[in-house]
Amino acid sequence: MSWNRANRREAQLSIENVMSASFYQTENNSYRVQASYFGGRPYVGLGKFYYQPDIGKWLPSKQHFNMPLEAWNFFVTRFDTISAKVNKLGLSGMITPV
Repeated sequence: MSWNRANRREAQLSIENVMSASFYQTENNSYRVQASYFGGRPYVGLGKFYYQPDIGKWLPSKQHFNMPLEAWNFFVTRFDTISAKVNKLGLSGMITPV
């Protein structure tokens, strides 16, 4: 698919509606999946946000990782393999989705 203006806007709306959400949250930290465009190409990122109580807002930390949509799709298809390796290391109780 070529990323012309019309389908880029359509993809942006669908990605934002589906993927811009917190997937794990504590009282002071939130971990989110975000979709964005950079240079006209779609990217998916994982990021940490922190709560600033004096201003009452969630702010982005410096802990973010963004990848092109193609790399995200590759990652997602390999997630079962990654999860199995995490379990083999005995870390499964440390990584639990919300």
